[in-house]
Amino acid sequence: MIQSQGRGAEVLAGLMERQTGFQANISYKDIPELTPAILSALLLPSGQPNPAPSLDGFAFDPSAVVDLTALGALAPLEQFVREDPEIEWSDVMPFFRQVATIYDGHLVGVPFTGQVS
Repeated sequence: MIQSQGRGAEVLAGLMERQTGFQANISYKDIPELTPAILSALLLPSGQPNPAPSLDGFAFDPSAVVDLTALGALAPLEQFVREDPEIEWSDVMPFFRQVATIYDGHLVGVPFTGQVS
């Protein structure tokens, strides 16, 4: 998301590279462009799932969860959060921890920035 530029994505990319050796290639989109960009990477022009999608991970708007779940693009993340001692999950604001990241009873996203007004 363009809104995340300079607010967390680069930090996460650096952390991922240090821990895994894999370099992240980050591209930014406005929120209305997120879902179409993700879907175009995950689907072939025919609408069938792409066997070699161009994305290994992505930030998404919570409104896209239903579409992404139908494609099998989201995995339950609870185990990863529980096993990672670096994640301070209880420090994440309750709305993001209990509402915005949950679908069908599973954690399907991890917030890296959020705004509460």
